[in-house]
Amino acid sequence: MAVKSTKNSLYEYLDHLTDAYLFYRVPIHSRSEKSRMLNPAKIYTIDTGLLNAMRFRNSSDYGALLENLVFMQLRRQGYMIEYVSTKAGYETDFFARHPIKNEIKQVQVCWDISDEKTFQRELRGLQSAMKALSITSGTIVTYDDEASLDNNIAVMPIWKWLLLLSTE
Repeated sequence: MAVKSTKNSLYEYLDHLTDAYLFYRVPIHSRSEKSRMLNPAKIYTIDTGLLNAMRFRNSSDYGALLENLVFMQLRRQGYMIEYVSTKAGYETDFFARHPIKNEIKQVQVCWDISDEKTFQRELRGLQSAMKALSITSGTIVTYDDEASLDNNIAVMPIWKWLLLLSTE
């Protein structure tokens, strides 16, 4: 069954769902308003059950669920959240600024980094954003991996990251 709809109608529906606080838009980090308008926002949901219900396949994308969890926790803690796309073509999931604490967090989220290619991709994205924004530290949040890298990057399991964030 197909339902005809225009692109503008879809944007209006998304606006209504955002107004109802079912979805949140995360814009790209840029000083240029034009760039912010032209680059698509990432979309996160308040309810991961809703996210699973909207998927058309049987298996869950655990990485997307983990990323959604990190987004919601940053939002709950009062951070202003954007994502970063560098000139080199790399992306970092979260550039989070706390307006009161004057604190910045650069966070990359990945379910599993045991595959070397995946780890290098996530690391390159985070390092590229840190360099572009002159940020000295960053975090890769995973399901259960933990490490401390030479370049002020911590790899941290989600449970530990949630505990640390809630005690700050």
